[in-house]
Amino acid sequence: MSFLLKLILGYLILRLIGRFLFPSLLRMFVNNTPEHMNNNNGKQQQQPSTKEGETRIQQTSTTNSKSNLDNQGDYVDFKEIK
Repeated sequence: MSFLLKLILGYLILRLIGRFLFPSLLRMFVNNTPEHMNNNNGKQQQQPSTKEGETRIQQTSTTNSKSNLDNQGDYVDFKEIK
């Protein structure tokens, strides 16, 4: 009998705490999210890698394209059955 009473009492206490604690935690999270987004965007805009109008070309590896085709898997030729 005492186990059932403790279980019900624990459930009610957790429900009461959740009713007051969860909304305040959610409110804090929602209020802090735009600040974090603004901080992250500011960091990206402060360090431009190229000037406006400048073209940048990145070289790819000089290996044969045939070696890349070998790694793609097996080719299966399907035939139509009527």
